[in-house]
Amino acid sequence: MATQLQDMKNDAQEGSTELARRAAHPIVGKTDFLDKRKDLLGLGIPGHMTVEREIRTATIMLMGSKKLQNTTPQSFYTAVSIAINSGIGLGGGKGYLVPYKQTCSYVPGWKGLVDLVNRTGRASAWTGIVRKGDHFDYALGDSPFLTHKPGESEDHKDITHYYAIGRVKGAEYPHVKVWSVAKVIKHLNEYNKVGGEHYALKNDDNMEAYGQKVVLLQVLKFLPTSQELENAIAANAAHEAGKAAKVDSTIDGNFVFLDDEDDAPATPEAEPIPRTDATEDKPSKNDIRRERAETVEVRETKPEAAAQPAKEVITPEVSEVYERVAAAIHKSLSLNQLADAADMIDALAHAGLRKELHAMYRTRMGELQVAPAAAEPAKTESKAPAKRVRRAASAPE
Repeated sequence: MATQLQDMKNDAQEGSTELARRAAHPIVGKTDFLDKRKDLLGLGIPGHMTVEREIRTATIMLMGSKKLQNTTPQSFYTAVSIAINSGIGLGGGKGYLVPYKQTCSYVPGWKGLVDLVNRTGRASAWTGIVRKGDHFDYALGDSPFLTHKPGESEDHKDITHYYAIGRVKGAEYPHVKVWSVAKVIKHLNEYNKVGGEHYALKNDDNMEAYGQKVVLLQVLKFLPTSQELENAIAANAAHEAGKAAKVDSTIDGNFVFLDDEDDAPATPEAEPIPRTDATEDKPSKNDIRRERAETVEVRETKPEAAAQPAKEVITPEVSEVYERVAAAIHKSLSLNQLADAADMIDALAHAGLRKELHAMYRTRMGELQVAPAAAEPAKTESKAPAKRVRRAASAPE
């Protein structure tokens, strides 16, 4: 009898030891963590995705990255959950798992954001890269347009501009945003909170993907939104701020928030997105880019000495522009008129008031889509359309 009890104790101890060994394994521990919560992950999954496929893709990413293996199972699960509930998923350039020391974060790619917009059925979006020698022309204003015919160059050093276009269903004119390479780099230096470890500084492919996503995010401000799109943008904001994201399960689904519980700045170790043309025997560009990354200025302040942000002043000129744009938005009787009014928002040099105008824009867009106003009265006089004067037909050399 005593022997049987001892054998049972030994078996229980061996089983407990085996469970502890699996939980401590850098790969098996995380995959077991996902498998045990498979049903929870499936609660908010869109119809075009499957939990099994996303877990399998996450496992492949995990097996190929030592840095991902060093992250905690909880943060790995959170990142995969955000990938699923954002409707983007992993792989195919749509979304990535990026390690920050022991924390895993989900970063949506520009392809995933474009896919989310197009799936709404209310708008479409796309983005592109302009190089020297391309036939490239665009204009903003009351009749925005963009034409681009790529040339022969595919070299990263020949890139001159990044652009994104968004078109609301039923609108005559699109929303066009064009940023120069210098503007993209300035944006990176201003908002990069992780210094030389930012993924965009790892190689040319990452920098190109970063440029396309940054300019696309500017266009998304003017397009119809969805909960999945807001989740993806919030996850991207968490990554850019150097903070982790957390998931709050609710009746309506999972929502993404910035995790402000730990304000201590992390020193992330971002993993570069794999590139297809990289070779280990070729130091060159990556080494040069890393050297340049060391000069990136990262402003850090201690909590007790943190400077208070300067309060924006509403001058009479700013107030006048705000009232004019707000009136144009409220008086819009069609999506075309609303798009014209939205183009004036960026002229307002006050971030808080711009945010209010964007909210007015989205509200008015919803009203016009639900109950569109009567068509504008036809003009009695027929006039020949004004000719559009275009600028140079090729990208700057």
